Amino acid sequence: MFFSEDLISHVAKHLHLDPFVYHHNDHHYCDSSTKPPPLPSQCNHNHHYHCPSTTTTITTTITITAPAPPQLPLTLPKHHHHCLTTTTTITTTAPSPQPPQSQPLPSTTITVPTASNIFFPNTIRSQQVREKNLCSSGDKTHFGQVMERCTVRRCWKEVIIQSDYNTRYADVQKFNSENKYRKRGIATVPVIFAIAFTVKHLNQAGALVIVYTDGSVLLSHGGTEMGQGLHTKMIQVASRALGIPADLIHISETATDKVPNTSPTAASASSDLNGMAVLSAGILRYVKFIVPVYVPAWYAAPSPTSAPANDLALLKDLVGYEDKSLAKALADGFARRHLWYLSESLVPLAFFDEDLSLGRKRAMIEALSSNEGSENLTKRVVVDLKADLSQKTLADFVTKSSRMFFVTLGIDDGFLETDPAEWHDDPR
Repeated sequence: MFFSEDLISHVAKHLHLDPFVYHHNDHHYCDSSTKPPPLPSQCNHNHHYHCPSTTTTITTTITITAPAPPQLPLTLPKHHHHCLTTTTTITTTAPSPQPPQSQPLPSTTITVPTASNIFFPNTIRSQQVREKNLCSSGDKTHFGQVMERCTVRRCWKEVIIQSDYNTRYADVQKFNSENKYRKRGIATVPVIFAIAFTVKHLNQAGALVIVYTDGSVLLSHGGTEMGQGLHTKMIQVASRALGIPADLIHISETATDKVPNTSPTAASASSDLNGMAVLSAGILRYVKFIVPVYVPAWYAAPSPTSAPANDLALLKDLVGYEDKSLAKALADGFARRHLWYLSESLVPLAFFDEDLSLGRKRAMIEALSSNEGSENLTKRVVVDLKADLSQKTLADFVTKSSRMFFVTLGIDDGFLETDPAEWHDDPR
């Protein structure tokens, strides 16, 4: 805080002192037999007297206390006015010995009331005050708009955590306490403003989401990427909505043959409009099923040996899916057109699945001699979806005919006569 010369003069007169205005240093040296030169009543530089005999420091201290601020005429619904009475100290030092004609300067403290802005108390950081004033769902703006689905508090917490703000704040405080002249600062500042096109029909957008069987997604939307990170935001929206890693999502550059009649990429509205378009995209109901349930069943099967167990797990997920009408349609189509690896001709692949338990493999060996099979091996199995599938295991799909798998591939199936725990030591 800076003080005018008038204020210093006023305080000095109140104390019956001559005001000193110091701007630069001037050093005087004398021995014990030499009197120092007289100290002028006013000067624009500092006089420091260096004498070997004695040294005395005379200090005048002025303490300025700020009163509580007045109420602000704000109309937003919630405002937390945290006030602080601040103290600022001015110290004026005159070196000794004092010149003969000058009176000793007393050490004095006076309090001068001044006007002040809002200050935050030492126990509350500015970040905490800002957080208390964040909007929530149901709040009204100053022009009466009710905020729906307000996620600013969640965004705020994510920013604080992901930026490691509290650790950085502590580092800044430590640096400032250890450095007198160099200071650093750090702050989080939320911003709120309305966004939309005033021409209402422009507040629309489209997106095309293509999901491939390898788990990857191709995304096209109506916004234009110009360095502002719009593509990245759309990938983030799709990643969260579909529950897959962002590196599985690829962007197809904006084109009217993919998304026609696009709105301008302007007015800070592109992220909201195109983000919601990506989120809904017309196939969200199906994508929410395909990506979290169907695609992982394929993506989690890196080799054919794990395919039978994956098919069975997928079948159980289909029957138990929360969207019953969708689950029934998909499970019916899946059960009648897929399930290749659950067929009696391919289910023996599970014998070579290292992730399948020894108990499951022993049950499959037993089923090879007990379950009757068909004379003509089917390429897929038809499953009765009305039956209880929760207790089904791979052994239920193994039959005597499954031994043809080894004949077809020319594999010696003699290892099946030993316990699965010994298969690793079997050279066959």
